[in-house]
This record gives sequence, structure tokens and C-alpha cells, in this order.
Amino acid sequence: MKAKRLALLALVAAAAFVWLWHSRDAAEAQNIEATLKTLPKFYNVRDYRAEPYIRAARALQDMGQEKACEELRKLAKTYQFEDQVFILCRMLFTAKANQEFRSPALGQPHFLDGTKFTDWPLTPITIVDGVPFLIVYGYSLNGKPERADGYLEDCIKNCDWNRTQFQMLNQQVKLNALKKLLAAREEKGGLGEGDAVWLANQITK
Repeated sequence: MKAKRLALLALVAAAAFVWLWHSRDAAEAQNIEATLKTLPKFYNVRDYRAEPYIRAARALQDMGQEKACEELRKLAKTYQFEDQVFILCRMLFTAKANQEFRSPALGQPHFLDGTKFTDWPLTPITIVDGVPFLIVYGYSLNGKPERADGYLEDCIKNCDWNRTQFQMLNQQVKLNALKKLLAAREEKGGLGEGDAVWLANQITK
């Protein structure tokens, strides 16, 4: 009799564990979907902000690569969020050893003043001390741009998952990252005043 009670208790405990596990997964999925839907489209360049992308990248990394890629696949299938997937891919994947991590084929990029493609290996962004700055004002295109779902699958197949964890940063850290970016460009001729203002706006809330 005692053995039966213990077995029943074990089954109840196991069922409770499974329920809690699925509840946690459901809550996690809801949270990440809500986070992803706050991301500004990068084609609306004046609205771009770094912080929502840092938050989303960190949330996806916390899920683990497999689950994160499934969430990205869902996002990439929704036209409204294609822009955001390109940036997240550049944040969440890295080049394999001795291989290229190519930019998405979106057309001819219009970079910050006085800069060119070779200045920005992570086009359309650059990451400075964990801060993803948008460095493309837009694209000129003859034809159709690459789709986000295709680019994502290429990243999954040909790139490594980024093991460097993104962190939520205070304003001073973001300001220091901006100063570092501007100083690096100053050594190469500097940026236009409008460019500096635009980059500064990207780290405001």
C-alpha cells in the first residue's frame, strides 16, 4: 500500500514538473514575441534605437540557439518584421573560422559620410562594446532584395552562434561606445555633424 502511495506521489510530482515546464516555455514564448514586436524597422532610420535590439538579442540568447532560431524563423516569415531579422542575424551569428559572414543582399548601401563598405564588416550595423549602431541610411536597389528568411537560413547553415552575451547597458556605457566609434572615425577623417547626431539619437530611449 505504501509503495502504491509513493508511486502515485511520484506520478503527481512528475506531472506537476511537466506542467510547470510547459507553462514556463509558454510564458517564455509570449515574452520573446512581445519583445520582438517592439523592434523598430531599420528602414525607418530616424526611429532606430539600439536598446530594443540589445534586449531582444539577449532574450534570444537566453533561450538557447535552437529555440532562438525557431523564433527568428517565425519572425522572418512576417513581412512586417523582415528588417529586424537582418539586424538580429548580424548580432546573433558570427563568421566561422576562415570564412566570411556576408552582409544581406539589400542593394547598394548609403553609409555614413565618408565611409564605405569595407569600413563596416557587419553592415547594416556596427557593434561597439555591445551597442549595435545602425550605419546605413538606406539602400539603392535595382531588382528585389534578399528575403529575411533566406538570409536567416544561410546564417544558420554557414555561421556560428555568437557566444558573447549581450547585456543591458546603462547610458554612460552607451555614451562611451559612441565616443569610441566617433574617435575611431576621427582618425580616418571624421563624420559629418548630422551623422554624429543621428548616432547619438540611436542610444536615446
